Formats: sequence, C-alpha cells, structure tokens
Amino acid sequence: MFLTEDTESSDWQKEIQKIFIDEFCKEKLELYLSVKRNASVLTYLLQVILAKKSKEALCVIMAYINHKWKEDFGDNNIALWLGLDHRDDKTGELVFVCFHSTATVSKFSQFLGLPIIYRRFDEIEMEPLENRLNDEYQRVSFTKNDVVTVKLLINEHGEYLFKMHSNLEAISASSIRSTKHGIIKQTSIVLYCRLKGVIPYGEELFPEELKVDEQRYPTDIREGFFSLGMIPAQRLPSNPHPHFVNNPLRMGCSIGASGFKFAGTLGPFVRIGANDIGFLTCAHVLGINSSRIQTPVVQPSDNESVLPDGTRLCGTFVREKFDPFAQIGVDAALVCIDQRKRKVDLGSFVWMGSNQPKKTGGIE
Repeated sequence: MFLTEDTESSDWQKEIQKIFIDEFCKEKLELYLSVKRNASVLTYLLQVILAKKSKEALCVIMAYINHKWKEDFGDNNIALWLGLDHRDDKTGELVFVCFHSTATVSKFSQFLGLPIIYRRFDEIEMEPLENRLNDEYQRVSFTKNDVVTVKLLINEHGEYLFKMHSNLEAISASSIRSTKHGIIKQTSIVLYCRLKGVIPYGEELFPEELKVDEQRYPTDIREGFFSLGMIPAQRLPSNPHPHFVNNPLRMGCSIGASGFKFAGTLGPFVRIGANDIGFLTCAHVLGINSSRIQTPVVQPSDNESVLPDGTRLCGTFVREKFDPFAQIGVDAALVCIDQRKRKVDLGSFVWMGSNQPKKTGGIE
C-alpha cells in the first residue's frame, strides 16, 4: 500500500472509517468531501476505498481527486484516472494516469503518494505499422466470409466490451495482426485504447480472442482514440496544397464555416426544392447549430487558405440535426450552394493521389 498505517487514528480518520462501518453511503461520503478534501484526507480515503474494493466509492473520490488536481496544478488536464501499470516488465504497480491538453503540464512525479504517467490527450504511441508493412501485406484483403463474420462479431460483443473497459475507444477489424515478433497476416479484431499496458483499476485485461458462430478471431490491442473530428486542418510539408479551391465543387472537398478554424468534408449532393442544390456534411465539423442559420460556408476552410472569403464562399448553412448527448442519433448539416458563385459537378469526387491512402495508414 502507498501509505504507512498510523498506530493511532486521528479524529478525521475515525470519521472516515465510520462512513464505511456499515453499508457504503454515497451521500455521506459526498457530504464529507464537500467540507474536507485536502491531500491528507484524499490520500487516506483512497487507501480505505481500495482496501474495501468499493467501485462506487472509488468513482466518488476520483471526481474529487480530479477537482483537487485542477486546484493545485491548473485546468489543462482532461482526466486523471487510477490504473495498474503492466507496461514492459512492470507487475501491476498502482499509478495515476493524467491526460492533459498542453505540453507544459507540471511534471510532478507523484500525486497523493502514487506515481503519475502523463500523456497528451491527442498523443498515442504509434505502432509503426505503415513503416513495417511491405508490398505483400499492403495487398492483403478480407475474404467475403470475414467481412460478414467480423460485422456480426463486433455487433455481438461491442456493447459489452465498451461497458467493461473504460479505456476502450474504438473497435475495428484488420487483415493483419501486430505481435511481439512482428506483423503476421491474420484477420483480427482491433481494440483501440488510450494507453496500452495500463489497466484501469478494477477492470480486467482485454480478451485475447472473440468468438461468433463457432468462429474465433484473435484481438490486436493498439493505441488510438476516437474524436468527432474537430481537429484544426494542417498543411503537411510533404503536400503543401492538399486542399485547394474546387470549382466546380466535388464530393470530398474540404469545407468550413466562415470564421471557424476547423475543416469538414463536402458530402453527397442533394436537391433542395425545384431549383436549389445543396450538400450534406457533419454538423459538428462546422461547429454550428440551429441558432446559426445562414452561416456562410467556404471551400476550402479558413484554416487551409489565405484567400479572401469572397473567392471561397460556396453556400450557406440552412438546417442541422445533431444532439451530441444522444446515445444514438444523427450528425448532419445541410448547406445550400450559391450557384451564382460556384458550379457543381454532380456525382464527381475530388482527385486523390494513389499514394495518399498509404500515407494515412490505408491498405489497398
């Protein structure tokens, strides 16, 4: 344990012990923490809760520990959670994992007596798959049976996996699998997690394989994270003009709300009434909602071009359907194209070089 036990408990320690004498009461713990939540109290409470193995109490105290961290070190952390470190040759050491949003986070080595692992929320330890894939592997594809079976498998196990593993970000399939000895050609189920090798406290290891209809597929654990896509567009040195003015407009072009430094993708064209033409895109990438009807939309986005809006205006936002808090829902926006300024090439996609999918990790 990370604390040495005192031979005599202080008054506040006795108060804490009383909370757990009978059945745990969430309200009592929250009331106590609303008055006292200094480092000593939180450290002792965490010790008691881990000894009691109370998941409900752990959820309560972790909320206050996150609050304490922000009070002491600033608001640049996204989340602080408790885990068991199994990376390299470690054997399950209890640690805090701190996901943060800036590179200047205070690098204290411990918090409340436990070691800290720091990680930017948008950083992952990329397994060098693209570099290690040779031409033979790049031609590997799924069989028709794999496509059907893998879809059934993910549908059957997905909800349970997300419920049991808070570190799980996304599930997909791959025709290759990464092992300690290199990459092998084998259909696998890829489980993406924020931090590989650190297991959230109280949770189990990811399964080594998944089964559906008597067929078994191994899992491949990789680091990755899910995002709605609101990431500032970038100009890559290897491709200085990846997003250019398209006239006529084509599906796949970069778009953005005027004055909004994020990029989205021009989706399928649709007819609006008898005379107008529009296109669909995701509402979240435009950063707009129903209160911003008639927001100008430009192509390419503001962050990808220094050209004035007048030469890039392609239409206006007219309708959206998006509830970010719904468990299942629609994320769509309708943009009406200004046909006086931009022509439309219906059914046409923007050109993409044959090597671009490979650069982004795609497999032919």
